Amino acid sequence: MMSLLMLMVVALVVGRLAGAVLGVGPRSHYHRRQWARMHGRTLPDEAAPALPRAPAAAPLNETPLERLQGRFARGDISVDEYERELNRMYGIRG
Repeated sequence: MMSLLMLMVVALVVGRLAGAVLGVGPRSHYHRRQWARMHGRTLPDEAAPALPRAPAAAPLNETPLERLQGRFARGDISVDEYERELNRMYGIRG
């Protein structure tokens, strides 16, 4: 029983050391991130993501709700018009 416990401890220690040496795991990445921040640099995975481009044309299988949401997101219609169209779509009177 004691030998099994010692074997588990050795395996855990060796696994953690090997992971840190090989650059696997959050510990080594944490130190690289800290070094990069101290020297005013950014790591490739922390670089600002590029903004997505708008699609050239709307997809053919777009639902009426998605089209309405897209018009609202682009600013083509106001909030009142958006709500009016939603009510019309779902048959809500008011």
